[in-house]
Amino acid sequence: MNLPVVIRKREAWDPFRDLWGLQREMNRVFSDFSRGGLFPSWDDGRTSGIPLEMHETDEDIVVRADLPGLEAKDIDVSVMGTELAIKAERRQEREMKSEEAYCRELAYGAFERRIDLPQEVKADGITANYKNGVLELRLPKQEGAKRKLIKVDVR
Repeated sequence: MNLPVVIRKREAWDPFRDLWGLQREMNRVFSDFSRGGLFPSWDDGRTSGIPLEMHETDEDIVVRADLPGLEAKDIDVSVMGTELAIKAERRQEREMKSEEAYCRELAYGAFERRIDLPQEVKADGITANYKNGVLELRLPKQEGAKRKLIKVDVR
């Protein structure tokens, strides 16, 4: 029996096709890590990092944390020495009476973020404001720890 022979034309080498394939593979690897490997996502319900930013003014250290979908009563902030801890818990309050849900990606559980502050702060002067899913903390610096600007004369 004679089988038909198919001769395929070899495509010209395209280095970008190989790079795109490599990029897809790297995206897949890091996506797997973000689902619970080296870099867990905070909204998967496990203890992990809460996205935040921190900057200093002359008087305060200002920390802003992204905590969407929470109420202020579900957030706990504590400072010990130069360590700031932000803990939060997302609770499931909606009851599904129907069994027709095929996918549920809303996560519930506790999460936490601990960061080292650049210096000690006055614990009794800390203020917290939570609005539109953003927690803003103002941590007043200790008196002796404030920056002092020294002018240098160049002759």
